[in-house]
Amino acid sequence: MALKSLFLFALGISLLVQCGRFGEKITFKDPKDAQQSSSTTSKVLFKNQQEYDSLIRVIDADTLLTEVGSLEYEDNFNNRCMAKGWLDAQKSARKISLLETSKDGKEITTDFYFHGDQVFFAKQTIYDYKKKSDNWGEIFSYFGPTKKVIFTGSKIAASFEELQEALPKAVDLTEFDATKALSVINQKGPFETRYQGHLETETHRFIIVGTSGTDAQTSSIAYNDNYPVAIDMVKKHPLYKNKLLRINFSRVTELGGLSYQGLKGIQRIDE
Repeated sequence: MALKSLFLFALGISLLVQCGRFGEKITFKDPKDAQQSSSTTSKVLFKNQQEYDSLIRVIDADTLLTEVGSLEYEDNFNNRCMAKGWLDAQKSARKISLLETSKDGKEITTDFYFHGDQVFFAKQTIYDYKKKSDNWGEIFSYFGPTKKVIFTGSKIAASFEELQEALPKAVDLTEFDATKALSVINQKGPFETRYQGHLETETHRFIIVGTSGTDAQTSSIAYNDNYPVAIDMVKKHPLYKNKLLRINFSRVTELGGLSYQGLKGIQRIDE
């Protein structure tokens, strides 16, 4: 898949792309149905599964899709999250991934696959490094045309490699909601990019954007003298506190291995 820009660990019907033009919209359109047939598991679990799985494989194998990513956010409890999306040439979203790490030792990746504007398949993979055995798990659901889950399967294993080979079993139907993933990648709700402050190290300056309060989500972006808007906000902190921004950024990795989010563009949003 083509990478549009390098992001940190990197939709509702309208998606604002972080690395595109400010205010650029992305809308869903019905993609062509897959013509090939293969199964995401070596076991057919329900009627018509192969039709679903063929489209999943087509999306995953499409090297022409463009990858976009969100800022990385951290809450008040040191839990982190970010999202990635894969878009076709018409900027229709085909897949979104929500990546979360929690302070209790879990890494959770939830993938949402789209046909038109609907999720037709969702899969959550969980790694718990604190568990001594069977610390990898997966649960997935297929959605019918009425947006209702029609089948849910799960499996556990001692390693990621074993998880890929394990055969799933049917479990109680489980719903998946893409709301958080959409909010993260769209900078909406708790993930709005409002100016919250700044910090400095010996070598870098950062602005902090996000939200405040008990549900706060914040993200730090490095800036330099090429961004007078950021400099002005830091100088006039009380004036800009909680002002809504649109942030454009990329991932920066220095020769010594230090990696961070670097500012590429900033725009004040009138409310």
